[in-house]
Amino acid sequence: MRFEINLGGEARTINFNIYAATELGKILEVPPTPEALMKAILEINDRNSLLMFKALIYAGIIGHDYETSFKASATQAEVGGWLSNANGDELVDVFNKFAEALGFNLKAEEETEKPKKKSRMKKSKALPLEK
Repeated sequence: MRFEINLGGEARTINFNIYAATELGKILEVPPTPEALMKAILEINDRNSLLMFKALIYAGIIGHDYETSFKASATQAEVGGWLSNANGDELVDVFNKFAEALGFNLKAEEETEKPKKKSRMKKSKALPLEK
């Protein structure tokens, strides 16, 4: 999942792909599986949410960099510095896109809680299609 976020006065491309998962697994010292990554990232969030965002954003930048080249365009320290002026809504969006990239649907509960409207139209019997 590729998107941009404004950090350090520039648009930075984030890509949560296999490169990002591998890098995040190295940072968090866990296997790069969806369950292990999500569990570890939530544990870091419990300690300090900015550390969580630092790890996610750095891994996402590396995901883009390693897909397009062999060089990293940022360091973990640079990402940490950029977070001091980051937009909170964009940071929340980073986490949501990370979760979505791992296959976790965070909006599923909201959608299932809404009552479904009953249709006033009667169901008709479908005609068989000709082959």
